[in-house]
Amino acid sequence: MFGSIIHSMVIDMNEQQLNTVAQLRAFLNGTQEVQFEPRSEDAKRYAFIGSVVKRLRYRRLARAGKGVVLRYLERTVGYSRQHLTRLVHRALRGEVLAKRYTAPEAGFARTFTAADVALLAQTDALHVTAMAEMQILQEQISANRRRCVASGYPNPTVTKDRWGF
Repeated sequence: MFGSIIHSMVIDMNEQQLNTVAQLRAFLNGTQEVQFEPRSEDAKRYAFIGSVVKRLRYRRLARAGKGVVLRYLERTVGYSRQHLTRLVHRALRGEVLAKRYTAPEAGFARTFTAADVALLAQTDALHVTAMAEMQILQEQISANRRRCVASGYPNPTVTKDRWGF
C-alpha cells in the first residue's frame, strides 16, 4: 500500500563497506528491483569509478570478479559497459579520470543568414497553403540560380537535386 504513495525517494548510499566481489555480487542480486539514478556530474562519477577500482584492487581480480565489478559500476553509475571498460583501463594506467573532450570552438556552421530567416518567415506569413509556398520557393530558387549563372558562378549553391524539386 505504501508503494503507491511514495513515488520516488532519494537515498544516499555509503558503499564503502563493499570490499569484496562476493559482497558486490550479493548487492547486485539483492537490488534487482531497485532503480538507480546516477549523479548528474560526470566528475563525481569518474571519481567514484576511480575509488571503486582502487578499493577493490581491480587489477588483481580474476576475470569473473572483474565482470562483477563492471556490472556493479554499470548499475550504480549509469554508463555503458564499453565506456566503463575504457575508464577502468585509464584508471589502471594511473591516469586521472576526467572528460577528455570539450565542445568545439566553432559549432555547427550557420547555413542561413538572419536575412534568409526573415525572408522565409515573411513568405510563410503571406501564404496559407504549403503548395503555394512551395511554388514561390521554387521560383526564388530558379531566380537565384539564374543570378548565380549570370554573375559567373557556374555551380549555384542550391541545386534542384538538393531540394528535390
